[in-house]
Order: sequence, then structure tokens, then C-alpha cells
Amino acid sequence: MQDFTLDDLSHFAKHERRLIQEIFNIEDTVDKQEVVSGPSDESISRIIAYNKALSVRKGTKIKHYQLLLN
Repeated sequence: MQDFTLDDLSHFAKHERRLIQEIFNIEDTVDKQEVVSGPSDESISRIIAYNKALSVRKGTKIKHYQLLLN
């Protein structure tokens, strides 16, 4: 069994898409249609609501305790 180094893994990760395209003879159509988008407005609203409801305090007997206010 052959041993692989982190350099081998890094090289593979950088060139993985190109290697797959070469092996399966696939054209690069996915990259052209790929659209980068962020989280939805609903996700952001839920994260902000959770942040407002979460209370983390220092305790005397334990270092920190969390309380989810609802």
C-alpha cells in the first residue's frame, strides 16, 4: 500500500475538479453556471433572534452557564 503525504493531499484537493473532468471527459459547464450566494434573509433573522435569546453568564461555582430565554 502506498503512503501519501499532506503535500499529495493538498495537490489533489487543488486539482480535483480538473482531474475528474479529465477522467470522465466532462466539459467545464458547472463553473460557468455556478452562482455564489450567501445565507437567506430568513437564516440571518433566525441567527439574530437566537443571539438575542441566548444569555451566557459567568458563574461562581462553574465557569460559564448558558440560558436560552424564550
